[in-house]
Amino acid sequence: MLWVPIIGNVIAWLIGKLPRRAPPAEPATFDAARAFTPHFLAELTLRPPALPSHDVPLAPGEYRCALVVDNEGFSARWFVPQGEMLARGKPHALDIELLSPETAAARFPAGAVFRVLVGDSFIADGRVLESHAPHI
Repeated sequence: MLWVPIIGNVIAWLIGKLPRRAPPAEPATFDAARAFTPHFLAELTLRPPALPSHDVPLAPGEYRCALVVDNEGFSARWFVPQGEMLARGKPHALDIELLSPETAAARFPAGAVFRVLVGDSFIADGRVLESHAPHI
């Protein structure tokens, strides 16, 4: 009976020697050093939050999200300019940059409607006002 723990240790040692899978590649993201290059102008209308205590305007800064058209999502970012705040429920015209404009170009012509997904919640509804053609 003394050989049972030894066999267990040998099996554990052999399992430790098996090659492991490489970690998954990091998803593509916006380069912080890269300048903001808008691909289209959109009208965003922020939805009311689930909790009344979260019903505050969006402060100035960068916001990253997924723009959802039908069942497809495209990574994007947009900025609230310094000195401005975006009130909920009112339409706001904002420039939006796509992470992969070559992939998303066909889905965002002028007039296209989309939803803005942050985390697991849709926070806004949008509509493309005009495309900045040289970038898409």
